[in-house]
Amino acid sequence: MKINISLLLLSLWMISSCKSLPIEGSREPSEFYRRDMQLEVDGVKVDGTYVAETKKFYAIRGRLYEKARLVKFSTCHREVIIDNPKDKFEYVYWPSAGIEDLGFCPVEIGAFDEKGEHSWAMIDFRREESLSGELGCNGNKSIAKGVSLCQSRKGLIQTIRFDEPVDVEQSELCDEAQTEDHLLWTFVISAEKCLYVFRNTKGDEIHRLLSLGYDNVLMR
Repeated sequence: MKINISLLLLSLWMISSCKSLPIEGSREPSEFYRRDMQLEVDGVKVDGTYVAETKKFYAIRGRLYEKARLVKFSTCHREVIIDNPKDKFEYVYWPSAGIEDLGFCPVEIGAFDEKGEHSWAMIDFRREESLSGELGCNGNKSIAKGVSLCQSRKGLIQTIRFDEPVDVEQSELCDEAQTEDHLLWTFVISAEKCLYVFRNTKGDEIHRLLSLGYDNVLMR
């Protein structure tokens, strides 16, 4: 298996940030908000973030806390605008072959009202990544095969542990992952999206970790 790690890191720069649309009266655009949109992805209930297996298509349904003026659905390849969805929406996502079905190309969904207030969701996908790790994120522990996603408040320390020694590459301007034994790694959540790619010493397996930091939570 050959996965281009440099391409994975470069692709992160292309993903749109979770800042508000530049609508008059919107909240401070430098703030990052917790992703808390309620979704169903192929019948699985999702609270803001989710890692899905690779499939030909995905049935995505969203229920919004308040009526929205629009919903924006974006990937590394497309941006789709759903006008006046009110309090729910549906979208069948068929990843484009050779672009959206390869490597790192998550789906980000944002809902906006007239004031620019919003809710967000992020869906990532496991491709050929196969290295398992135990993620310690925001007080919870889980075993993730190949791909993991961690959302927590900016500045908090999180962990990921592997059963064999690994090295890491990561996106720029993000906190550097730290380790003493190359098994247990710690990292500080940044408000930006941060991509960490862990690779075993043989170089034949990787684990891709996306961290999503926030510095504010919208009151519902």
